[in-house]
Amino acid sequence: MPFTPKRACDSPGHENRLPTLDGLRAVAILTVIASHVFHGSGNRLAMLGQAGVLLFFALSGYLITTRLLAEQATNGAVSLRNFYLRRAFRILPPALAYLGVVTLLTMFGAVICSPSTIRAALFFYVNYVDPGELGWRAGHFWSLSVEEHFYALWPLLLIGFGISKGPRTALALVVAIVAWRATDHHFHILEGVFHDPHLHSNYSGTDVMADTLLWGCALAFFRFKFNPWVSTAIAAAAATLLSCIVMHVHLPPPHNFEFVTTVAHVLPALVLAAVVSCPGSI
Repeated sequence: MPFTPKRACDSPGHENRLPTLDGLRAVAILTVIASHVFHGSGNRLAMLGQAGVLLFFALSGYLITTRLLAEQATNGAVSLRNFYLRRAFRILPPALAYLGVVTLLTMFGAVICSPSTIRAALFFYVNYVDPGELGWRAGHFWSLSVEEHFYALWPLLLIGFGISKGPRTALALVVAIVAWRATDHHFHILEGVFHDPHLHSNYSGTDVMADTLLWGCALAFFRFKFNPWVSTAIAAAAATLLSCIVMHVHLPPPHNFEFVTTVAHVLPALVLAAVVSCPGSI
């Protein structure tokens, strides 16, 4: 069984790269850039960057999993060494270059960024600290921290539990994360253990965000197709609802935190599923 994305609406013979996913990634990145432009302005467009990050998470889960599955199908095994080397050379050079420039500019007084935030970004735990305004120039590494934690753990879990059981593994982890998020939200477990009030309202931690990536991982195991109009309708509806949620547009009940958060983390995978099912749709 081939583990490469299939262009359900295209002609046969085009089953490798989906340029449409590059476009979807570009949309996600542009929303994040727009949110940085409007940062601190009070404009609701600044909130839209959260939708872009969630979409990027779902894409990461989907693409990484499809590549691991393709390697398994082609070579009969997955090389963790090669996987981690590819990730390191793809991510670390630009990340280190950026942090180096920020450090130099901070030393010369051109920008303000706290050393503790730069250090947290360097070692990918900035999503568990409160950078505040003084650390904003490196604080956005929180999403990269989530990605790095995912890259470190998911291949190990996928291989450890068996690739054939990948969908069940991904969905079981989703259930565990949803249950943990609800429990921690109500009982303030991390805040109590680490005596850090920031951890109570910390919605950037890997432990509460990883289900977004895992929905993308689960999607990589399934093959389905929609016609162009259904694909377009699903993508448009899911993207619109996600935008409304992150911009805090008033929606009909229920307004339960856990329900709304879980829905917001599923919607990017629905957008992605619609696009993958018919890349040639509107």
